[in-house]
Amino acid sequence: MPPWNRYTHPEVVDWSDELTGTTTIICEFLDAVIALGYTGKDRAIVKARDAGVRYVRDQMLPRWLDNDTWGRQYWDWDNPVICGIVSMCGDYVMANPDAFPNWRTDLRNMLTLIMNRNGADSRSMGDVYSGAWAWPESCTCCGTSLSYNQDTSAPTLLRYAVLADDDLLYEIGRRMMIMATYDSRENGVVCDALTGQAVATGEWSNLAHPWPLCRTMEALKWTPGLFGPKRENHIFRSSSVVNSVVYEKNKVTYSTFDAPPKTHDLLRLAFELISITADGTPLPRRSDLKSNGFAVQKLAHGDCLVDIRHDGATRIVVTGDNDPQQQIDDAGLTYAGLTYDGDWDMRKQTGTIDGAVHMATAKNASMKFVFTGNQIRLLGSVSPEGGLADVYVDGKKQLTVIDCWNPRPRHRQLL
Repeated sequence: MPPWNRYTHPEVVDWSDELTGTTTIICEFLDAVIALGYTGKDRAIVKARDAGVRYVRDQMLPRWLDNDTWGRQYWDWDNPVICGIVSMCGDYVMANPDAFPNWRTDLRNMLTLIMNRNGADSRSMGDVYSGAWAWPESCTCCGTSLSYNQDTSAPTLLRYAVLADDDLLYEIGRRMMIMATYDSRENGVVCDALTGQAVATGEWSNLAHPWPLCRTMEALKWTPGLFGPKRENHIFRSSSVVNSVVYEKNKVTYSTFDAPPKTHDLLRLAFELISITADGTPLPRRSDLKSNGFAVQKLAHGDCLVDIRHDGATRIVVTGDNDPQQQIDDAGLTYAGLTYDGDWDMRKQTGTIDGAVHMATAKNASMKFVFTGNQIRLLGSVSPEGGLADVYVDGKKQLTVIDCWNPRPRHRQLL
């Protein structure tokens, strides 16, 4: 069946062989394989990706009103109706606008269709609450699990609103995202129904935690000026993949996996920008980014958004001044244990701040720092030998840990 002639045979379950919305998910996977340099024998992988793109553009989008166009996708059941996960299809289209020249109209139709269709049954409680749309995952699944679909759809609506300059969908997405983040309790339980129960989020590893975290990060990616934390430094999005980053006072250093044409990164900074280099070459400030350089948008409270284009260069260094954060080296901490010499060692280590770190291997070794403020971060080294430590603030154990483990060594990482 189109767009491809090969499928895994679903002999162990009662599924059809029909493929609809999942086409975009497979195309996204094939794109990643191609980006790694694997095109297949006689460019078979490229041809398969192109066939999928043509199927979405020429067959699916013209039939956007049909339920089955966006059903039968995404996970573990043969659901021939429109599903909230149609946002994944929209994300793929927006990531490849050159292949979908009518994307603005197509996506405004497709992405807003589910607001009506999946809340048509009054028992679903699908409705508008304080201006925020809420509806279940589909008309056959997940009952009154409404905030879950906020996580699913709102970030895609915000992405569309930013790229298409659509103020109405931006406001709808903003309200939906605010609504979506009210369902997490302090103990980790997620109550995704408007009436206060856990409906689709009852299983920890399924919908309750990885998915809302992922989609909240996606919303932040497209709204750094709206939802981004003030007076902090963060990389919010990259058209490549950031594979290393170090945040310091007045400085952000990072690298990306690659830097093909039109590589853009967006940062929110709390310090006054002085310079940006890409592979050691200074980048100019530009009014437009038709070539390598950076553009700055000032925000309230002294923050700014910085759009960086760095085609062909993968290592970026951003420097500035007047960063509001304070930075204390490990020598400024107070250490305790059974014996200082037995519990803590100070070792030279290349790549760390001032070239040295404190390390402990004994149980009950501790360190302390006194500060006044609303936030504190601990930076350090991680490695396969790294361990765990508890965190106390004002004598109260916190719902977090210090984690020094990582499959490969890295320095100056957020612990």
